[in-house]
Amino acid sequence: MDQLRRKLNCLIIEEDQGAALDIQCHIQQSASVDLVRCCRTLRQASSVLSVISIDLVFVNADQVPMSEVKQLKVSSPGSLLILLSADLNYEVPVSNVDVFDCLIKPLNESRLQLALQRVLVHLAHEQERQVQALAQEQMGPSILIKSGGNEHKLATTDILYIESDGEYVKYYTRKGKFMALGSLRKLAKLLGGDFVQIHRSYVVNRSFVVAKTKQHIELTGQRMIPIGKTYKNAFQFVSSAVVF
Repeated sequence: MDQLRRKLNCLIIEEDQGAALDIQCHIQQSASVDLVRCCRTLRQASSVLSVISIDLVFVNADQVPMSEVKQLKVSSPGSLLILLSADLNYEVPVSNVDVFDCLIKPLNESRLQLALQRVLVHLAHEQERQVQALAQEQMGPSILIKSGGNEHKLATTDILYIESDGEYVKYYTRKGKFMALGSLRKLAKLLGGDFVQIHRSYVVNRSFVVAKTKQHIELTGQRMIPIGKTYKNAFQFVSSAVVF
């Protein structure tokens, strides 16, 4: 897992100036954190959160009621919360607030660095999840098949055509050929409008069709696919300009 490739934006909510200075000194020793602001009240913090994206908020739990912490989380859902308390026996109240960690004051340097490391790992995971989600979105819909004893995720935009072979179907993609159990008729319905069955044994991706005759569809790469007699109307999606 790669570490987060940027510093954390951090905010402190602490009314006691001495305690705030102690927290600030500890935080500034970490090369992975940028302290954006140290606020004495929740109102001041809310003003900052309305204009700046904050990754991590340290909140004095002895000062700010959990009901107000909940509002803080609502106004800045992407911020991770670490509660601070001078009570050695402090326990995070059961609530709907998503608290990432809780530290006892005065801060222990090792415990703080452990908390910051956990935050970095968490945000790196979240960053990777977002990248994967974006890649999946750009790739478009996909199907999961078992071929050769392995699972393969095939992007539908990569599938040129599918051929029926008994109880199996063959997927011809831009990345190679895959064979798996399946029904051609069911696949044609599952894959959606970009796929058209033009023969009892073939379903083609219209995105790769370049030309047609009365007997064949030509796909990218000069692949010729026969048109079945009962599927003559299926290839009307091809422009008449490419008939040959």
